[in-house]
Amino acid sequence: MKTTLLPRFAPLVAAALCTLGGAAPCFAEQPVLAPRLRAGDTYALTLQANRDTDASWKGRSASAFAESVRLDYTATVVVLDADATGRPVRERHEAVRLTATRPDGTASLFREGASLEVRRNGDAIQVFAGDEQLDRRSETIVAGLLAIRLENGVGPALLDPGRSVEVGESWTLDPKLARRFLRERGVRAVELAGAPTATLERREGASDAGELVLRYAIPIAWFEADDLPAHARATASSAELAGEIPLAADGVATGHATTLALHMKGVVKAPGFAYATPWRFESARTSDQRTQILRRAYASGF
Repeated sequence: MKTTLLPRFAPLVAAALCTLGGAAPCFAEQPVLAPRLRAGDTYALTLQANRDTDASWKGRSASAFAESVRLDYTATVVVLDADATGRPVRERHEAVRLTATRPDGTASLFREGASLEVRRNGDAIQVFAGDEQLDRRSETIVAGLLAIRLENGVGPALLDPGRSVEVGESWTLDPKLARRFLRERGVRAVELAGAPTATLERREGASDAGELVLRYAIPIAWFEADDLPAHARATASSAELAGEIPLAADGVATGHATTLALHMKGVVKAPGFAYATPWRFESARTSDQRTQILRRAYASGF
């Protein structure tokens, strides 16, 4: 008698077969990079963003600039409303903690136990405390952090293979979507250094044979800066954005970590000066997002 497994049991069976260590390759379900949510769902959110910048100018009066800053954001998030695709459009962030760390110390941007309401209209993010919208500076910081979340842009469309893939399998990413993905992170890529790719791998040290990680890389041969000083021009630039997305045994993304390295050099040729002044710019940016579902607003179907 032929038996058909219910779809919800398929990931469990696949994980069990992988655990047995047979000769056949282990298959994974199609990654779920933007899980559907609905009003009443609650999840824990942790975000971290680091930026290290180093720049210097050489000439008659050499100078240098260095900056290092880290932002940490944690909250328990309650979905208040979601659109037809399962993307939240209104959320309440409870027990919010946001700190900024620089070499001279750490400062908290909100009082302990703060509560915020986050509203999304397309790609725009508005943040409220009670009935009042946050001041421009604070809202820009919070919205900028929330914008790096994988599900808040073209990331899922870029990285989704559109099918189930085997562990160890790689696929090429759409270059147009890759450029949009970079632009969301403040990088205007003029020329890619090669095809952007993604690979599905087994997580090192995972406690469950079904725990996987999706890793990707976007190499950049040339990018443009939006805010170069007057009379400055770039002579060379390169960058790479690399990231990884841990996947639970059911294929659902539980986080997103990225590393973006930027390198640029050029010259400044001011009117009336015979010689150009060389300069260089380097920036290392990392981000780390972790989400954990705490409560679902509906029955699981069992």
